[in-house]
Amino acid sequence: MATPLTTSLLQNTHSQDDMAGGNVQQRGWTPISMTGLDSAVQEPGLPIDNENELLVEDAPREEFGFFHPGRDFESSNVSHKFTQDELEKMKTFEGLDYYKEENTVYKRHIATDKEPASYISKWLMFLVIGTTVGVLAFLLFQSIAFIAKKRKEATLSSINPHSDSTFWEAYFIHVGTGTACAFLSTLLVVFLAPAAAGSGVPDVMGYLNGVLIPSVFNFKTLLVKFTSCILAVGSGLPVGPEGPIIHIGALLGAGLPTGRSRTLGLACENTRLNYWFQKFREPKEHRDFITGGAAAGVSAAFSAPVGGLLFVFEEVASFWEPRLTWMVFFACLMSSFANSFFASAFEAWEFEGGIGYFADKMDIIFPLQADGYRFHILTMIPTVALGLLGGLLGGMFTFLNLKIVRLRLRRITGSRLLRVLEVCIVTAVYLTITYGIAVLTGDCTDVPEHMGCAEGGHESDIVRGELIPEQPACEWIVHQVCKQVEHMPVPNRFSPAATLALSSGEEVVKILFTSPKLAFDIGAAHLGGFLLLYFTLSCWSAGMLLPLNL
Repeated sequence: MATPLTTSLLQNTHSQDDMAGGNVQQRGWTPISMTGLDSAVQEPGLPIDNENELLVEDAPREEFGFFHPGRDFESSNVSHKFTQDELEKMKTFEGLDYYKEENTVYKRHIATDKEPASYISKWLMFLVIGTTVGVLAFLLFQSIAFIAKKRKEATLSSINPHSDSTFWEAYFIHVGTGTACAFLSTLLVVFLAPAAAGSGVPDVMGYLNGVLIPSVFNFKTLLVKFTSCILAVGSGLPVGPEGPIIHIGALLGAGLPTGRSRTLGLACENTRLNYWFQKFREPKEHRDFITGGAAAGVSAAFSAPVGGLLFVFEEVASFWEPRLTWMVFFACLMSSFANSFFASAFEAWEFEGGIGYFADKMDIIFPLQADGYRFHILTMIPTVALGLLGGLLGGMFTFLNLKIVRLRLRRITGSRLLRVLEVCIVTAVYLTITYGIAVLTGDCTDVPEHMGCAEGGHESDIVRGELIPEQPACEWIVHQVCKQVEHMPVPNRFSPAATLALSSGEEVVKILFTSPKLAFDIGAAHLGGFLLLYFTLSCWSAGMLLPLNL
């Protein structure tokens, strides 16, 4: 009887005529040594070369069309189809066994050497994880805001709308600083911790569902992720830090409960703390804390404790128990509280006082004064249209991004130099376009009266170029590119295009929602054009060797 190996070989038999005329190279034959093979293989009809090696035809390389079913553009009823290269790559990852050990030897080991984690000590560890994630989120967001603010201030302070000589100076500041930040960010990832690339959320999901990904929870990955994310988002690329903070939370959840680090050479062995930490080194406890850390990251990123719990429950973890729900929710609460508590006193690392007072301009992104609006049933029509448009753009983004990622895998991934150059080129191109939009359009208009940017100020204050901000949007609108108009001081005018192009994504969202009428003043043309630019560059940016999210 032929073995499975011989059966597979016999399915690829060809006549000796295929060996003539150099067809071995043309047909893609692979030599396999005959030593040790079943004798049933050695029968007439199998192609054998002069060195007594069996030739087996290589599997053809699978090619898929742009809209091939089962790849990127598919319905929920179509099973995804993997290429041979993807299957080979999947084989390189080790699987994790999630079944609980039930054998007698393991139970005896647990009973004699370790005590199971107590209920109270586990709650305390979730408290530590949630608070630490919130503090790191505060440091991350403040550093990103600081870099973005300083870059914007340096660019705008160099612009003189009445002099063309400042055009290039401001250009090199805007593009040069942003490209330098992106360059340093990708260098850290490429040469120190490649596992820190991307948002990290798929890596966490893979681990919690049974796939062991190397270095995904390494301490060096945490340091590079944190530092590189600050530089990448601060560079001005159309990306955000929400995904990386989820990965950072999972990293803290994986590391803090163990009390040791191979990278740092630290261990709590032979200490009193080791008695406490060793309770949490079991695989199940390890996964629970990673789940809690990821949820705390979502909570800190969006100030949404319930959202963090629901995210890991529905999307991330496949193994769950009821009592874990309250522990994870507790970590989410502490994470959101710690981030909001410290952020209440700082804005881009500028101390504003009033620590503990939660400012609505920071915590409430979409304020709504119900007394000023009347809603009609017909408002459901644009609401439904907006939902359909969002779903369409989301599906289109996913489809295009997957195509770009696979193109990158074929053309760029094999070279570190090309990965670094890609980041620098994309950053420079995007910042050049935004700077050109801001400076060359010249479409300045009067600051709307409904914004109240000059309310409470004296006329002399306005003439000196001082804005008296009464609403947060007044702090973010860009007027430095506008030329002086007779009887109209420059601060009372602003450029809609420059406001959208030179502000960070977070600032743009807050501008539009803190002053809803401003969206009509900016105009559909500017909003639509910027949407197209942001959407296109986001499709390409997602997948570059940077720790980023959209």
